[in-house]
Amino acid sequence: MNLDNLNRDTLTRYIPNVLCEVEGETALYDRLLPFIDFAKLRLEQEYLGPDDFLDDSHNELAMKIVVATALADAVPSLDLVITPTGFGVVSSESIAPASKERVERLIATLRDYAQTQLTVLVRICKKYEAWRTSLPGRGFCDTFLAGLDGVPDVPGRSYTYEGARTAFTVIEAKMAELCLGHTLMAELREAFHAGTIAPTHPLVAMIQQAEAALLPLPRYTDEAVWHITNPIVNELRYYPEYRAMWKAEMADKFEVPEFNNNVQGGYFF
Repeated sequence: MNLDNLNRDTLTRYIPNVLCEVEGETALYDRLLPFIDFAKLRLEQEYLGPDDFLDDSHNELAMKIVVATALADAVPSLDLVITPTGFGVVSSESIAPASKERVERLIATLRDYAQTQLTVLVRICKKYEAWRTSLPGRGFCDTFLAGLDGVPDVPGRSYTYEGARTAFTVIEAKMAELCLGHTLMAELREAFHAGTIAPTHPLVAMIQQAEAALLPLPRYTDEAVWHITNPIVNELRYYPEYRAMWKAEMADKFEVPEFNNNVQGGYFF
């Protein structure tokens, strides 16, 4: 991503709250700049990668995330007060600073805003092949998790995205080894994340349902994975192209040897 359009004059375009500066104070942009640089670095390291591949509108979204994150990080070190029109900068002893609770709510609001926009951005990034093949992109596209908001809802349990991704990596490896084959799984994953097949495609939906069923198990045994995944193999008969791909790798494991009656007569002992 790039921050060429971010400067003192344009900063407020990317802030989801009303902020004002007092004449004579250091410009808000200048005080935020170290936080902006760090937020950009973190976004690139964890989500985007170093390449500038986003178009202008998507880059704008990334800048909103950077500024909101930077402001949330910077708020504790800024002198902010509540005013009738929003938050302002303390410049007089006659102005009471904002309460701790209100400042904490501001920080929480900024982080929620940044997280919501980040969820959208990750889904958008999947449209870019350059991102899908990048190190961060491969991390998000190496399972059938749809995105940051795609963690299955398991009653009585709560999973982070990273926790679910780690579990799904193990589950999908076993699904490929025991039933579906690595070639077919890789092909379906790439098509799913690239958007060339719909998320509602029966094969994708069945894989995701199988993973959701396996996720809460204490151990992903071969027997459990086989039992839950095997119905997907039967579904392949409706998709000749995918079945041929599966058959080339997995047919030997599923072929039943033909019966060969070599008994030499009724009185053979």
